[in-house]
Amino acid sequence: MRPLSRLLLGVLAVGALMLASGPALAGPPQCDQRTQCLDGNGVCQNNIEAVLTAPDITCLSFTGSQITLQICGTGTYGALAGFTVQMKTKAEFDADYAANPGAPCENRGWNTATPPGWTDPPSYTAWSLSGQCQGGNSVWSLDAGECVNLIIDADFVTRYATTCGVSGPGVVLTCGTEYVFRVFAHNYSDNQSCPKLSLKTSPQGPSGGTPCSTGLVCHTADCPGPDGHCTFTWGYWKTHGPDAAGCSPGNQANDWDVTSLSIGGESLDAAALCAILHDNPNSCGKGGGANAVLILEHQLIAAMLNVADTAIVCPSATQAIIDANNILSGHVHDCVGTSSVLGQQMLGIQEILAAYNSDICECSVPPGKPQAVPGTATDVKRSSWGKVKTIYR
Repeated sequence: MRPLSRLLLGVLAVGALMLASGPALAGPPQCDQRTQCLDGNGVCQNNIEAVLTAPDITCLSFTGSQITLQICGTGTYGALAGFTVQMKTKAEFDADYAANPGAPCENRGWNTATPPGWTDPPSYTAWSLSGQCQGGNSVWSLDAGECVNLIIDADFVTRYATTCGVSGPGVVLTCGTEYVFRVFAHNYSDNQSCPKLSLKTSPQGPSGGTPCSTGLVCHTADCPGPDGHCTFTWGYWKTHGPDAAGCSPGNQANDWDVTSLSIGGESLDAAALCAILHDNPNSCGKGGGANAVLILEHQLIAAMLNVADTAIVCPSATQAIIDANNILSGHVHDCVGTSSVLGQQMLGIQEILAAYNSDICECSVPPGKPQAVPGTATDVKRSSWGKVKTIYR
């Protein structure tokens, strides 16, 4: 047979084979790369693009120096990448709202700049709670209908120091004051799954009220009458002490009525007290937990400064001050892990002191006990240092 004939027969044979096995050799379906992806079953899926809905925000509880918010995911996708909360006083909001009638609806009342420029910095305080943390385990990632609590007060930074994805300042809230809060969900992208998700930042919420306003009004507890004095948190005392001792950043007033305190049987001067208040209770070693000594000392010093300031007298706090000084005897400069038996005892005492220091206008209900009489300060649930990041889901 001639070479040319053999070549033609070979081509025909290959063609026949390809026709016979065509379906088996066919490749995967050709998806539109811009709008589709190929799932695990070899099926083209349409990628999802959507705008998130604003989370729900609720005033859960309050004291004279603290507001606890509840944030809940809404819509189809919740707030998978977390959310941002913004706050300003109601008085400031009303003034900005009246001064900027032409501002965009969701921003009216939230900036002091005059439209259309909007070049001035925002006139509010903000906290960002990221839902995307290393390891993928963040308490701030909310599914639809899932809720988390957020406590706003002077101790914010310390309270959430070990919680992933938190940024924002501690703020000294004023008793008898209205505050406006708003919230939005962060944008979220997931390119690893199919369909791929591309969820844009939600609008600010909640909306409603006056013709065009965005925000929720919460308030702190009423200030005491002339016969009583409020207490303040340790976050307040560490920034309102002697300037020479390092407790007056930003030229805050010195509200300390003492120059020394006896802590655990040791007399500590103002500089030593300020150093303790500004010290971070980091880990006492692998598996030991944070330093319960410092956590207790923060609340003890604040309680003793409140007593020196002739604040309200609460029997539970008076006994807790005695207990704290007794248990700290011989441990003032130690590192005692919160996971130890002694550390747990220290945390139990500091919870009582923290309740006293935070409920700045009335004696708080001791943790774990029911309300005794109507009208007492709100019983806000508190937790030990090691449990902070798990109780807010």
